[in-house]
Amino acid sequence: AAYILATAIRPVPEIALAASIAFLSGICARGYNVSSNGLNHYVLILARTGRGKDGAASGIDLLIEAIMQSHPTFSMFIGPGNFASGPAVIKTLAAQPCFLSVMGEFGQTLKLLCDPRANEAQITYKRALLQSYSNSGFHKKMYASAYSDKEKNTGIVQAPNLSLLGESNPDTFFASIDESHIAEGLISRFTVFQYDGLRVPENENAFHPPDKPLVEKLKELVGIATNAAYNMTNIPVSKTNEANALLKAFGVEADNIINTSGNTETSAELWNRAGLKAQKLAALVAVGCVPKNPVITLELATWAINLTRREIAAMHKRFANGEIGTGEQKQDSEIKRLFAEFQKLTPDQKLAYRCPPALLETQVMPFHYLNLRCRSLTCFKDDRRGAKKALEDALNTMTKTEVFEMIPLSQLLHEHKTRSPVYYPGAAWS
Repeated sequence: AAYILATAIRPVPEIALAASIAFLSGICARGYNVSSNGLNHYVLILARTGRGKDGAASGIDLLIEAIMQSHPTFSMFIGPGNFASGPAVIKTLAAQPCFLSVMGEFGQTLKLLCDPRANEAQITYKRALLQSYSNSGFHKKMYASAYSDKEKNTGIVQAPNLSLLGESNPDTFFASIDESHIAEGLISRFTVFQYDGLRVPENENAFHPPDKPLVEKLKELVGIATNAAYNMTNIPVSKTNEANALLKAFGVEADNIINTSGNTETSAELWNRAGLKAQKLAALVAVGCVPKNPVITLELATWAINLTRREIAAMHKRFANGEIGTGEQKQDSEIKRLFAEFQKLTPDQKLAYRCPPALLETQVMPFHYLNLRCRSLTCFKDDRRGAKKALEDALNTMTKTEVFEMIPLSQLLHEHKTRSPVYYPGAAWS
């Protein structure tokens, strides 16, 4: 993670950590097991355009290049950047039972997989992702599928360990899903890293190759994983008594949250694999610490649990704030988000959006700003009414429900020489 961060053109710690988890799981997911599960991970990076998402793939590419110079067989751990269908996933796993696929713009792929009008290829693709994650344990199998077109038929794959690293703009990703997709279980299989920060400065030392000690440690790990693949064996990751007790307690915590969630399916599904995720994360780091005899310590278990808890909380917050999907609730949440962003602009930036000069230091937002910003947001531009009409209807509803108040037009014309609406938080703002 430190290397990927140091070599990124725009270094972001969350992105570097996500990339390192995916990269290592692609190597050793099948060669190691914890509690009868492989260590494969589905990792997703969410960040806005220009925030450094490409640093994940570029860092991994540099690591692959360094290893391949003396380990050409390492290519067995690198999979395709996309799949055409479920049979394509299974056939790749039959040839390469353990690999990492790095997928750019995964939000677009997810949009197709989650579409109610998805075709057969997309439906089987999603089914294969669900099955591969759940059957990663060394004694588990992914069973054959038969089709009328015999070329699509697949065989049995023992211990399939597909690891994914996807990246997406958060708007595209969250517009593609709703609560039903959480209930299906695909989204809850992903460990999602969200970066909402500013665009960081360029790194003048980007793209430098990894140093020799790191490469040698990775070669050692690759050697162990390769031997495990050829000999059809795996190394169990053990736990200290303290770590085992903590991980069990976290599993019970997840069970209690699910059992008390009532009809809130989203909360239940987000927590459904919390214990498994934490175990896999802790085991992966344990392998990185001592590849030949990995042990999950209390420190590693604590780190993995905290990461899992933060990730679930961040996703749950998105749902609670209505930032999921493309409906009217999503539009309302986006307008409130844009209001908060407008308050952070400089006076000159606010003037450029036609904010009345006398109101620069007040908590207001001009319609001109919203109109420009919302026309590019998926929930508005894809609305059947058109972006501008959808925005006007949303603002009218939010004004009637007192989420916003609007400065009277007569006051705007008399005091500020404008007829363009200006809004401020109302009594129901929260």
